[in-house]
Amino acid sequence: MSIYKLEFTSRGWILIVTGVLLYLLSLMMWRIEIIAYSTLLLSLLVTDIAYLLRCGMKCYVSLLECKIPRRVIVNSVGNVNLKLKVVGGNGILHIKHNVRYPLRITNGNNDIVVFKRGEDLNLKLNYDFKPYCRGEHKVGPLLAYFESPFRTLRLNVPVRGVKSEVVVDVVPQFYTIPVKPVSTGRRIIAPPGGHPIRREGSGVEFLHIRPYSIGDDYKRIAWKATAKNPRLEPLMKAVQSEVQLNVIVVVDACEPTLLGYDDVRILDDIVEAAGALLITAYKLGDRIGLLVLGGKRLFIPLSRRDDLLIVALKELETLWATFGTTDLYDIVYVIGRRVSKRSVILIFSTLSGGLKAVQNLIVGLRRLGHIPIILLPETIRYSPKPLDGEGFKRVHEAVIAYEQYRIRGLIKTILANGGSIELFNHQNAVEKALQAYYSVRGRVE
Repeated sequence: MSIYKLEFTSRGWILIVTGVLLYLLSLMMWRIEIIAYSTLLLSLLVTDIAYLLRCGMKCYVSLLECKIPRRVIVNSVGNVNLKLKVVGGNGILHIKHNVRYPLRITNGNNDIVVFKRGEDLNLKLNYDFKPYCRGEHKVGPLLAYFESPFRTLRLNVPVRGVKSEVVVDVVPQFYTIPVKPVSTGRRIIAPPGGHPIRREGSGVEFLHIRPYSIGDDYKRIAWKATAKNPRLEPLMKAVQSEVQLNVIVVVDACEPTLLGYDDVRILDDIVEAAGALLITAYKLGDRIGLLVLGGKRLFIPLSRRDDLLIVALKELETLWATFGTTDLYDIVYVIGRRVSKRSVILIFSTLSGGLKAVQNLIVGLRRLGHIPIILLPETIRYSPKPLDGEGFKRVHEAVIAYEQYRIRGLIKTILANGGSIELFNHQNAVEKALQAYYSVRGRVE
């Protein structure tokens, strides 16, 4: 703000309207008491205007330093530090740095009140905020104003210097998900359906030391370990061969994923879990891909390229649900045309298309040779509490009963057609997704 601006508060507007109405009424009725009361109200307004013009017309705020983080992780803490100088002015000056929902102040204050007597003041504002929802959110601008004695008017004084308004990019938490290392201490057997991960064979990475077996290549003998062996039996160096998995994460961003309460939504948990899967699979050496369905359709092919991983994560950061439901068979159509290699398909969806559509989805993916895994949100856990009243409670109980029946039917249909399913909620979304991934990967401690 670079100019002085006089604004009426809500109390001021009430005072103006009341005073004008009473004045008009006094002209019609010629009642002395009404005329006196309306004149008193308007005189209060004139007094406030004169006070503000005397106090703040030569005052301004100079913002010397503004430190605001540009990128913050959901549910983490961001620190704001402002250094400013107040020049001139007389009276009570209010200084406030705006913080909008869903950013909430957790420590410190974003406003300060000082009594000015004409001298210059050096001030600091320091506070912490915590974002509860991903996206781009504004912090600022810095406001400074004098308030009149009767609080009918407010005089905004100029704020000069560096920019006090910043757009903070709130990103999901999947960037901080730790990757569990795959054990290399013993042989890992391929799970049913065939996706071996580590096994003895030709390779260059050391796996472990094992006893000599008939037919082993003598070039693999560990001579130092054999010399230290009290049994004087030759020991062999076992090396491992790596087999990559093809992992495709499917996100169905349809309307039901907006279900939730407060700052907890199904789509936000899906984004966290999908991003954690992509990062984990990439760090463990698998080829990854992303398919987003809904209003915005996106397909990132299987790859080990880090630039495509960054594109996928950026798309998840800004993903938002669209109205309507998704045709689940579109997943089969896209996978059939764009993915030729056998892959693990991890599908995040509310499966709102019905049991027949779910059956066609599982059967279609299995016919293509893929391994479908459904990650289904427990919609019951995301249901907000009912409003007060017997009727609202009955409707809420009926909805919960229907969802329980629907989820049981989905589980039976998926398992009967050879698919796998994992249920998740807000507390364990990332954990359940990684558990499903590790189980297919055949990880053995």
